[in-house]
Amino acid sequence: MIRMFNDFSCLVMVFCLSLVSSPAFCDESFIASDKAFYSLPESVELKVTEKARAFGKSVRMSATIESKVGTVKNIRVFFNSSSDLKVLSETRTINALEQGEKQVINIIAVKMDDNSGDLGSWIRLGVRYTPDHNELIKIVSDETSYPVKHLRERLISELHSSMDESEPYLDAVRHFVK
Repeated sequence: MIRMFNDFSCLVMVFCLSLVSSPAFCDESFIASDKAFYSLPESVELKVTEKARAFGKSVRMSATIESKVGTVKNIRVFFNSSSDLKVLSETRTINALEQGEKQVINIIAVKMDDNSGDLGSWIRLGVRYTPDHNELIKIVSDETSYPVKHLRERLISELHSSMDESEPYLDAVRHFVK
């Protein structure tokens, strides 16, 4: 009985190996649909850093926005917060940030009451922007970084559609106030 089980398991293993080594199972679309997922490189990096607590109930923070890929344009900066905080910093627009360029914005928030909710007190920095589509396409076109052809082509197609529609991208980061 044990010998038969071993022979059977060997037969199953040989069958499975023959399937995996067959061209149909080694096709990159099979591998891609099963294992790979590509996302676009990050166009902007967002950080919120708590600087100091002022006397009373105000909190001072700094928001840093950095362009990571090409020139990011039409950057609309906005803030949200938990119900117990009120952000005094206003929405603003930055015309453009070159790759590697940073913009630091001071944030002041005031504690309005002690009921912060389940998540606690937080501030969200959000940006709507136009990415550098051409630079993103250049990066995604690199076959070394994006080796699966149909996934790479799908990202490039999505970038072209996004460029044609001129829809802004959205990124956000949340900072929990201690």
